Amino acid sequence: MLKVLFIANNIPVPNQKSNRIILTIAEKLAAQCDISFIYPAVFIFPPFSFLKKYRVFAHLKPWKDWNFLIKPVHYIRFPWKRWSYLLMNTIRPQRFIDTQNLPDVCHAHYIMPDGY
Repeated sequence: MLKVLFIANNIPVPNQKSNRIILTIAEKLAAQCDISFIYPAVFIFPPFSFLKKYRVFAHLKPWKDWNFLIKPVHYIRFPWKRWSYLLMNTIRPQRFIDTQNLPDVCHAHYIMPDGY
């Protein structure tokens, strides 16, 4: 069976509405494919982390939606545009992907905010 990994941050997060198109596509593929999800979740330092738009990501844990387990991957993003992605190289994909069971296809949507 074909293994597909979706990397998407434009899917609904618990207690927050969002477009379900990515989950709809995954649901249609699930009959023929083994689907998994990674959600890139930004970590913002205080006091910015208290802003409503970032608060939902502070303690985001894996959740299920439409029978898919969605695993958040937290990364640090500084609030200033010049240094926003200074620490991107600290993300280690092997921590989030089972290297013994690698996907055949990665389907990424907005892997990092702002098209980085």
